[in-house]
Amino acid sequence: MSFYQKRRRRPEIVLVSLMDVLIILLIFFMVTTTFKKALPNVQLSLPESKQAATGAETDKGPLTLTIDKAENLFLRDKPIAFRELAGILKKEKEENAQILLELRSDEKVSFGLIIKIMDAAKEAKIENIKALTREPEIK
Repeated sequence: MSFYQKRRRRPEIVLVSLMDVLIILLIFFMVTTTFKKALPNVQLSLPESKQAATGAETDKGPLTLTIDKAENLFLRDKPIAFRELAGILKKEKEENAQILLELRSDEKVSFGLIIKIMDAAKEAKIENIKALTREPEIK
């Protein structure tokens, strides 16, 4: 007969190990998360420019006009017809006197259409026009 009973210790949870596991999981999820920029729905191949100048900054942000390969116009990623462009630009100019027109066009767009758009912007008295380009590739 055994009169001496061995006392059991209370079970303990080691918090240091759990914190290590949680930190490792947090780092894993942060590293594997993809961070995306807001890109327009229209995919473009921008022309190259070494001397592109930036336009004036505005409080409201730029008014983005996008032209795809098929020469369709998108104002703030919404399709518009060319005949509506001058009226919309005039209305935007009335709302914001310091408006910046950001022109994004595919490199395959005809130069004639770009000139027509610039004329519509001049007609609306928009002076700040910025053409988005990409840096030339170093070969």
